[in-house]
Amino acid sequence: MRDADKAAASDALLTWLQPENKNPTTRPIDFSACFGGNLSSEARDLLHLATAQRNKLIEVLGASGDAAPPDPRNITAAVEAYLPSLWTITASFEAASTLSVKLTSVKLEFKWVSALAEKPKEWTFGVLIFEVCFVLAIRALAHRNTARIILEANPSAYVDASKELCRAAGIFELVANGLLPRWASAPASRPPEVFAPVALCFAAMCLADAQRLMTAKAVASDAASTLVAKLLVGAEDKYAYATRALQTLDKATFDGTSAVLKEELGAMPPLCRAVASSELAFAAHDKGEYGKAAAYARESARRLGALTALGKNLVRAGLAKQVADARGRSEALANEYENEATTAYFMAVPAVAELAWADGSFIAKPVPYELPEANLVSFSELPLPPTVAKTSRSFFEKLFNISSEFYSADDLQAIEKAKTEQAKETAL
Repeated sequence: MRDADKAAASDALLTWLQPENKNPTTRPIDFSACFGGNLSSEARDLLHLATAQRNKLIEVLGASGDAAPPDPRNITAAVEAYLPSLWTITASFEAASTLSVKLTSVKLEFKWVSALAEKPKEWTFGVLIFEVCFVLAIRALAHRNTARIILEANPSAYVDASKELCRAAGIFELVANGLLPRWASAPASRPPEVFAPVALCFAAMCLADAQRLMTAKAVASDAASTLVAKLLVGAEDKYAYATRALQTLDKATFDGTSAVLKEELGAMPPLCRAVASSELAFAAHDKGEYGKAAAYARESARRLGALTALGKNLVRAGLAKQVADARGRSEALANEYENEATTAYFMAVPAVAELAWADGSFIAKPVPYELPEANLVSFSELPLPPTVAKTSRSFFEKLFNISSEFYSADDLQAIEKAKTEQAKETAL
């Protein structure tokens, strides 16, 4: 019976509670059209490249239309391709804040519809650091969804799935602690992805998810019950931290953030505590503490029952079957242990308040994420070609001969135009 109980607990822990995130949507941007003037070829090439790479990200995000979500691994790859160009542009402007840049009538505006907002809404910001943070949040969520896909393909691939979650946590921590503070005067109304409490919430939740998977592996491997309980209490504590982080949001932002996310944060701590209680019941029974074993098993059933009472709201019913199964087994175990304690050994079943709980142990660590190296590029205008007023033709010829070494094709056209204008003036 214990093997079946552990299998039910492992299934509950492995259930991917949050459905795949909705993918954000955005509108195309032509970086080159936003900046005018006589830019260097390096600057122009960078702007063209960033535009193409961002368009590829848009293509990937909408690759499957409404029929099915795109593979999150493709999203990760698209962000990986786009980010170096975006970060180079951002870092270049940050490094030269007093730079005189010639802007065109085309505004640099990043328009995104959030994947984490409860209701669809398009936000628009003309701030480069916003785009960096939002794109990185997309990548972090893609890592989390990749973990889900890995487990769906192979339920025993705990290690690979946990690595993806730890990568996601590292990215969310960078966004919260390293990038969002650089957004000066960020408006109160913005997408959940670019609030530090949301990023910290997801960082903690991804680490708790990773530990949950490690614990499921420990349960399946028949690890010591006390070790399993410590890991689960540690995961419970981390989920609780994630909840507290989210609760620091102002009411309007909190209410507008994904209901599924809040349901998951509400379901995971009691689930972890319930499975930990079952493991402590096994450990107490093995030590001959039959009354305590019954009390732990009864507490497990009680906590699972409270989750079952949520019904259709139990993370959109994604966990309902597993919780109901685990609850039934916990109740049967509690009845068995209580009957054994009181009938065979004449032991009292202590109250829950009298039980000792394992201290939590947390072993999942974020994988630090490093921004790509930025080779700074100047977006200031190059000196225009020399004025041609009262300049002899021989000088033009001399200038034209060496110009290919110093001027772009656009510059050469300007020189040719000036030569033509001078010829007209001479003819008059």
